[in-house]
Amino acid sequence: PHSQHTIRYQVFTTVFIISVDEGRVKATPAVEDLLQRSIDELHRMRDTVIAGKPVKASRELERRIQHANAGFEVAVRGRAHE
Repeated sequence: PHSQHTIRYQVFTTVFIISVDEGRVKATPAVEDLLQRSIDELHRMRDTVIAGKPVKASRELERRIQHANAGFEVAVRGRAHE
């Protein structure tokens, strides 16, 4: 169960990176912030696995990544990016 969440999160993040790279998602400051936060989350998850603890992916980041990949505008700190 926890490993499935981890794998799903990795897939969402990878697809997001590819979408930005290929121009399907516009690279705005808000998108760059979300990319950095998602990569930081992957590092946190890696560190948790190394420590032998169960991993729980951030559902909020997953939701934001899914919305960005679907073409929704990415918000900066709770506000829509202009």
